[in-house]
Amino acid sequence: MTVDNKAISGDAQQPPAATTVCIISPGGILGRGGIARLVRYEVDAWDAGSNYRLWIVDSYGPRMRFAAMPFHYLYAVMRVLAGFRRCRLFHVHMATHGSSLREGSFVWLARLLGRPVVLHLHGSAFAGFDDWLPRPGRWMLRRLLNGAGRVIVIGQALKREATDRFGVPSDRITIIPNAVPDLAENDDSGTVTSCRITYLGRLEAKKGTPDLLAALSDTCLAELAWEAVLAGPGPLEPWRREVDTRGLDGRVRILAWQELDQVRRLLAGTDIFVLPSHGEVQSIALLEAMAAGCAVVATPVGAVPEAIIDEECGLLVAVGDAAALASALRRLVIDPGLRTRLGGNARQRQQTRFGIGRHCAEIVRTYDRLLADEKVESVQ
Repeated sequence: MTVDNKAISGDAQQPPAATTVCIISPGGILGRGGIARLVRYEVDAWDAGSNYRLWIVDSYGPRMRFAAMPFHYLYAVMRVLAGFRRCRLFHVHMATHGSSLREGSFVWLARLLGRPVVLHLHGSAFAGFDDWLPRPGRWMLRRLLNGAGRVIVIGQALKREATDRFGVPSDRITIIPNAVPDLAENDDSGTVTSCRITYLGRLEAKKGTPDLLAALSDTCLAELAWEAVLAGPGPLEPWRREVDTRGLDGRVRILAWQELDQVRRLLAGTDIFVLPSHGEVQSIALLEAMAAGCAVVATPVGAVPEAIIDEECGLLVAVGDAAALASALRRLVIDPGLRTRLGGNARQRQQTRFGIGRHCAEIVRTYDRLLADEKVESVQ
């Protein structure tokens, strides 16, 4: 499989022997979100020996600014209309809410242009989104999901949801977990003398940010040597004020979104990675932490238990239970041997179950099956 870097910028023509796939990704490969990070990893790992060439179309804008999104979206539509003839199929990455309108529109557009579609579902809230929609919206969502030739989901729970709630035939659904490359590297900064706790993700209530700050201010951690970094998109100042209010200033840093090289450096110096989310499918940041050999504390939501086995490669705590979260963090802060064991097991599990090479191979097989299905249908 080859990645056409010129095609990523929209300038290349399709070689006769290549099958070009148009990848619709919010943020392209530079966006500030898990989908863009995953697509970036796929691009970096694309097998040069295969016959698929990628053309990345950013449907949102690389800096993920909502005010500029409509202009990026219209530009993406124009790019697709101008270049679709060189594409054999579309691979659309879609989440809920605005994404179902924005990225979902490319599913309809691809079908109007006579191209088969792989629809790749992200996010943890499709059932709740479906409940929130008015009846016409629910009908459109079902039509959208069933209009794709193949649907990729991240875990078993989302597959059951797609079949039971939305009526997508089981034989058209493929489970392909998220994946990341090996991120293990030595921390040579020489500046960290205490146990470092790291959170990567949007700073908001549904990701468990208040729970984490409550846990870090628990008295069971007060006398221990640790420091924490919380980094991600979202309003930062309210959380910095919360840090001050809880008396955590000097121990907890609130940082903005971290680019890939910054994530690598941050995880290299991390002892404990924490993900106290209230809703998740399969966090890219969680897999990155596993790849870096970090001990993990997380909540058992979505497909997280498919990645983290409690007490074997991480610790799982109940959603919203700040006291349990504090207790799990304390166990790891005071026990370096436990951190080493869980971190080593987490890295091994990521390499065997959630490696980017295996992930890309599954995507290729999905493309192959979709094109084979289209060929059979055209003959019939």
